[in-house]
Amino acid sequence: MFEAQEAKRAATTDLEKVESQTEEVRQIVNSLERRRIKNNFGDALVIAMEARK
Repeated sequence: MFEAQEAKRAATTDLEKVESQTEEVRQIVNSLERRRIKNNFGDALVIAMEARK
């Protein structure tokens, strides 16, 4: 019985770690996506300015 409880506790701890890491990765991906959108906008602005010349 004790081993089963210990295994359940360990699995719960592992799951919590994975969920935490998943959220961290999600935040990093969102940050990178925002940066990519800003870079694309900057690139489009430069192209538009070049086209006006």
